[in-house]
Amino acid sequence: IYTSTIKILPTVVTGEHYVKVFTQMQDFFLYFKNTVIVAFWSVLLTVILSCTTGYSFSKTDYPGKSFFFGFILLILTLPYAIYLIPIYIMESKVDLVDTNWGLILPYIAINLPMAIFIMRGQFNNIPNNIAEAATIDGATRMQRILHINLPAIMPTIVVMLIMTVGGIMNLSFEKVLLMQTDTNIAVSEIISTYVYKLGIQKGQYSLSSAVGLFNNLINLVLLWSVN
Repeated sequence: IYTSTIKILPTVVTGEHYVKVFTQMQDFFLYFKNTVIVAFWSVLLTVILSCTTGYSFSKTDYPGKSFFFGFILLILTLPYAIYLIPIYIMESKVDLVDTNWGLILPYIAINLPMAIFIMRGQFNNIPNNIAEAATIDGATRMQRILHINLPAIMPTIVVMLIMTVGGIMNLSFEKVLLMQTDTNIAVSEIISTYVYKLGIQKGQYSLSSAVGLFNNLINLVLLWSVN
């Protein structure tokens, strides 16, 4: 880096590093599978839990509702770095440290508060007299949710899904790297951590760029498919 002249455009265009991704990096598909598993369940459970919890804060009354919602707003103001040690302690007590769920749950916990805040606002925009009229007609709570509330917030759910899927392959490596050990590499290594190790630790910048670009290409296909 220090002895060569920095050039904006490469002097030689080659695709050999992309070939290496498929021919010489046998573990790449394992890391790809781990990334998809963690991202898929994180997205799915975040959407489901945010809908159910947002409905609870908006359309039901129970003691302590304002306190719990205020606690969620407080979580939004805290940096995620302070969660790492408590999360590791809790997961070690229930034997989740060396599993995919040990990575999925922290992502859900970090993304869920903002999603709940958004969903609660959308449920608040639904007039209560519509549900009251359905109740008079004999609709149960589940029928009101399925036929009134969910169709009304479906555009928001779709937008949130598109935004989340847009980053489904771009899991940030910090949380994974800080919880990663030699014993859980098989389930904790994802593409983001692999690119970091290739580029920063091993100095294979061209190969890490190829892996990163391949990762973005998959992300583009997923985003186009959801749209």
